Amino acid sequence: MISGIDKNSVGLRILSIKGILRWWFRFYKSSFLTVDKLRELENEVFGSTEKSCLFYMRLLKEPQNKEDAYLCMNDKRNERKKNYSQIKRKAFSPSSDFGIKFRFSPHFKHQKEVENSLMLLSFFGSGARCRKGFGSCRLRILNYPVQP
Repeated sequence: MISGIDKNSVGLRILSIKGILRWWFRFYKSSFLTVDKLRELENEVFGSTEKSCLFYMRLLKEPQNKEDAYLCMNDKRNERKKNYSQIKRKAFSPSSDFGIKFRFSPHFKHQKEVENSLMLLSFFGSGARCRKGFGSCRLRILNYPVQP
């Protein structure tokens, strides 16, 4: 579930997805690099205010089916204090599909870094509630022939 300024609205936004990929990149690269080298490589891969990103993402298909997601499922706190089963937000249905197209510049040397971040997103999800299954996704990579 990715929402914008309106927390009751659910949608996929490319900038949010790119931010999640950037977070996973920092997560797995931070063990191998100093902070300065990590920042330099991150800016090279994902762009910065001084230099634009050398890959493009476009949302091809957004999920259509939405349902309630109960944010406090399996919560063991005292039910008398608050009715936790009523804390919910709209989310995409678990079986929903979406598609993102990536286009990499011929000069881009870090496609594997982006793929690694996508892999971590598919394994571990995103967001504060990923430990409860929220933000999880299954990754299927389709390779299309490159058009001139």
